[in-house]
Amino acid sequence: KSARGYQLAKGESPGWSKAKPLNLKPDANVGRTLQAVVRNCMDHWLQNEAAAVAGDHPEGVHQMRVGLRRLRSAISLFAKAIPAEQLGWLKDETKWVANSLGPARDWDVFLASLLAPVMSARPEDETLAILKRAAQAEQAAGYHQVHATVASPRYTRYLLRLGAWLEGEGWRDGNDPNITAWQDRPIIELADHLLSKRHKAVLKLGNGFADLPTEQRHEVRIALKKLRYATEFFRSLYKAKEAKPYLKALAGLQDSIGHLNDVAVAGRLMDELNAKAGGSKMDRAALQRAAGTVVGWHEHGVAVLEPQIVGDWHDFAHARPFWHKV
Repeated sequence: KSARGYQLAKGESPGWSKAKPLNLKPDANVGRTLQAVVRNCMDHWLQNEAAAVAGDHPEGVHQMRVGLRRLRSAISLFAKAIPAEQLGWLKDETKWVANSLGPARDWDVFLASLLAPVMSARPEDETLAILKRAAQAEQAAGYHQVHATVASPRYTRYLLRLGAWLEGEGWRDGNDPNITAWQDRPIIELADHLLSKRHKAVLKLGNGFADLPTEQRHEVRIALKKLRYATEFFRSLYKAKEAKPYLKALAGLQDSIGHLNDVAVAGRLMDELNAKAGGSKMDRAALQRAAGTVVGWHEHGVAVLEPQIVGDWHDFAHARPFWHKV
């Protein structure tokens, strides 16, 4: 709050920040590690809340959303150590807040990363200017939703409830001996198990990667993201030198395959835009042409990047895991 006060006094825009690295203790149990991971995710999300609401930089809403997605991944990883009734509201409320930030983030990416390069290459195309105005209107509506979410009583209740649950170690309030046993397990055992499980899931989904259709590659991308979050949470439990090659291969594949998702999201956004397009018949036709131009442009880009994507998959599939075999 004091940092925010100084920013306001100086007339500065709120800053955004990435997640701070975790420094977990190898001899800690699952319960203590759960607390450390959730606190890290919550700090990441809240440190970007003001920037997301201000909307002065797209990284604000992006990092706030990443913080919430990391929290959702953490809840999934530690699910067996959390009582069922607590797990329900944790999943539901975290998903609600994260999803409410989705439209603002999607239109940020569309305008900056997908539409901008096409407009730069085709400055004479007037239909792209029509598309840009329509996209900016949707972007503004997305940020209005961000404001409404953060200002809502539901968001405040969730924030206070989560903070009380975290500081009061609410996961210990259950009477299930199986859950208590999970909480008392050494974290290194769980980390080895979960990293192996998520790594194998990616390899299974990506089997025959070069010939996989787009839909299955999206499944690989989602599994990769879950694996990436798990490695970020647990990497401090292992030797950094041994982890570095694997993490580099994982990040490289995630970056290259992520463009597939950007193109898929662009197609969905264009369908939504066309479905509610107003204005004259001529404007609607221009909007449709511009949407087709942008989607086609980036689909061609994906085809050009295909050898690199397949190469990155090969590098990841042959990277040596850094955790202990289970």
